[in-house]
Amino acid sequence: MKLYELLRQQSDIPNRTIVLVIGIAAISNVGVLAVINNAAQHAAEQVHSFRELALFILTLLIFVVSERAVLRTSTREVESILHRLRMRMMSRIRHADLLPLESIGRAQIDAGVAKETLVISQAAPVVIMGIQSAIVVFFVLLYLAWLSPWAFILAVGFLSIAVTVHFNKLKLVNAELHEALRQENRMFDAVSDILEGFKEIKMNAARSNELYTFLNQISESATTLKITTKTRQADHIIWTQAMFFLLVASIIFLLPQFSVSHNEVVLQATTTIVFLLGPLSMLVGSMPVMADANAAAENIDAMDRELERITRTPHPIRTGITRFDQITLETLTFNYASNTGDTPFGIGPIELDIRSGEILFLTGGNGTGKSTLLKLIVGLYFPEKGSIRVDGIPITDTGYDDYRSLFSIVFSDYHLFQRLYGLSEVDSRRVDSLLQELGLAGKVSVLDGGFSTLDLSTGQRKRLALLVALLEDRPIMVFDEWAADQDPIFRKKFYEEMLPAWKSSGKTIVAATHDDRYFSVADRIVALENGRIQTSSPAPDL
Repeated sequence: MKLYELLRQQSDIPNRTIVLVIGIAAISNVGVLAVINNAAQHAAEQVHSFRELALFILTLLIFVVSERAVLRTSTREVESILHRLRMRMMSRIRHADLLPLESIGRAQIDAGVAKETLVISQAAPVVIMGIQSAIVVFFVLLYLAWLSPWAFILAVGFLSIAVTVHFNKLKLVNAELHEALRQENRMFDAVSDILEGFKEIKMNAARSNELYTFLNQISESATTLKITTKTRQADHIIWTQAMFFLLVASIIFLLPQFSVSHNEVVLQATTTIVFLLGPLSMLVGSMPVMADANAAAENIDAMDRELERITRTPHPIRTGITRFDQITLETLTFNYASNTGDTPFGIGPIELDIRSGEILFLTGGNGTGKSTLLKLIVGLYFPEKGSIRVDGIPITDTGYDDYRSLFSIVFSDYHLFQRLYGLSEVDSRRVDSLLQELGLAGKVSVLDGGFSTLDLSTGQRKRLALLVALLEDRPIMVFDEWAADQDPIFRKKFYEEMLPAWKSSGKTIVAATHDDRYFSVADRIVALENGRIQTSSPAPDL
């Protein structure tokens, strides 16, 4: 079982300790039953003993203390394990390569890191009680064998039938659960489309209706699978309870017909069987929860393995590259993977020099490879062929962390963090000056290492992303259509005032842009078409 394997591998508590504590709780549970049965028999014979009362109180105290230890220890340990798993997956995510991470998909990652761990967290107490109940059932059966071997054989027979049927049905239920989880992940993708593409679907009724229909179909499919699965589980629980009642009836009505000696212990055997109902019901009731948790554990394990596969061994950022004279892209080629068998889009071979202190514009129509080339330049994508050299020295796999530290980036699909992560020491006067320069003074401020608000217009949020890039103060600034969301006045300011000022301060600028009106600001213009450089020339003097 993947759930047990996952918890066992990650647990800091030895298995023997866990088994010992659960075993003590289970035995004390059965001990309470034995004391009560014995006392009831003596009471029927009008024999009363304070010794049995004392023994009952002692056994009950042991049960309470051990049960409390089981639940507290298991809850603490499971939550600690889930914390370590979440942080391990997040560590692998942040050290993963961008391209394979994009191929996994956000919904699947969200499910593995958040949803599935929540399922296990909520299921943990029920699963632990189920395991303990299984141990209780075992010892109760031993006690029943001591009372009446025939009753024990009958009980084992009924339970064997129930267990066999259960495991036969469990395979089908697990398969349906996995398919339901897969459909739910698809549904979460569609929900993200609605939330993130709200403006687009608001403007297009046909798109809105078709997306809603698609979401409804997936939701109905997931719902049908869940209903089918839960119905099977409910039927199974009802069938198990019916088997239990048949067992009780057999002990009372049938067994005395075949064994005269059974008449003497019929009350104790029946009490034991009735007592068995509690842990048996808990065990059966925990099985659907355990199945859900096991499916979640399998998904977490699959996600963790996939993240491990795409994670590069992190290397400490060195200070070997703090400046440069020239970055050279030598016969760089890159192709996206294709899942359809079609020829994938790619760029290259690319021959390009980036010189320190220059303003370089990348131009070309949509889909010509500008964004892809930028990701190769900054080291987010790795070339299939060719190399990147800094002042003649090639960048190897172990040198990419250091190489990336040369760049501050604002991509078209940038993410704006609420806090200034990685910028522990920020000059407040510098921040105020930049806010004023970017037209954000009075709209947002930096408080306690974070922004006071992100509730800004699209253009203002992009200026805030630019502020973060400026605070990083790295040698090269990379922009992907940064000015596209700016008003004409600020766009003019960006090209004619800010870019030249940054160049004068020693910055190197690499920007993908369509703004041909401002091409004269650049020192060089590189035009791309179909993933290849068509022209590379000095900027026109407009």
